[in-house]
Amino acid sequence: MIRVSHFIFLVAFLSGTVASANESVGRIRLEEVLLRPTYFSQEKEGGEFSFQDSNVTVEWRKDENFSARFKIGSTLERGVPQIFLETAPDDELGFIEAYAQFSGVYGELRAGLVPLNFGLRGMSQDYERIWPYTILFEDRIIGLRDYGVSYYTGHNRFYTEFILHNGEVDTKPNDGNPWVTTRWGWEKEKFQVQVSGQTGRSVKDTTNQGSQTLAGWDRSKNAQWRFVALSLAWRLKKWNINFQATAGEAEQGDDEKTLALYQFDFMRHLGPNWGVGLRHDQFDRNTKSKNDLVSEESAMIYTKSTDSTSLLSLVFTKRLEEDKQVPNDKLWLQWRLTPFVK
Repeated sequence: MIRVSHFIFLVAFLSGTVASANESVGRIRLEEVLLRPTYFSQEKEGGEFSFQDSNVTVEWRKDENFSARFKIGSTLERGVPQIFLETAPDDELGFIEAYAQFSGVYGELRAGLVPLNFGLRGMSQDYERIWPYTILFEDRIIGLRDYGVSYYTGHNRFYTEFILHNGEVDTKPNDGNPWVTTRWGWEKEKFQVQVSGQTGRSVKDTTNQGSQTLAGWDRSKNAQWRFVALSLAWRLKKWNINFQATAGEAEQGDDEKTLALYQFDFMRHLGPNWGVGLRHDQFDRNTKSKNDLVSEESAMIYTKSTDSTSLLSLVFTKRLEEDKQVPNDKLWLQWRLTPFVK
């Protein structure tokens, strides 16, 4: 688990480094600071305090075209897919993102540990997120970051991004089969729509350990994976509304396994300092079998400073299993602190 003292020391050290940077080698700046101390409690398991969702980002810009970014925080934020790693890795302090970037008139090219920007997660910044992760990312069905190369371009409110990446993130051995993640979207001041896609191949040598299977997929066999998501977001004066539908498929010979997820949430701003929200999150692990549907119904209340740099939220989640109800309801108390807000 990340220690608070280590993270605070890191922020202070980087702040001093940025302040003393030599202009002759470019410009170094502290691009983002996000502190999110959290108390999390789950039924039957008790509660704990953590600093997991906190991070700090430093940018080094050589000139108007070349730059590099380093985001440091909990390595759990890389989100290794459960396809390759059934149990989540240890919580350690390290690089969440680290990439070189070239920005030109035709777009942005990145290489390194890059964000995958799949679905709604790619339509907002870390410091804008208030809700806990949905099942799609909490259960690591889709990864958050990976080592690879990405290209982003946009024109007249339309944008597209293509990412070629490893797939396994940190797991070893690497099977040598690259994955592709893409997104296409259109955005206006108050509305955004995006279609995301991901495909890649897993081989039995890197997936045969573990018991959990998505969509009834056989871990002891090779598989071709495909995911697609439609995401909609409205940012109104008093409302924030999000919708996402995700479908997945694992092809093993003539056998096709499928899964589906649906998410809908809204937040209602009650004046400048208070707000409430509701979220429905549904996961059908195997659409061809019965009694495996899971849904999470969440309610939130939050209070924030007028400038939004400080936000305290309380989220309760009721988890419902179609087959057999398990006592695993959740409670989050989070305090988000950041000078970077919209």
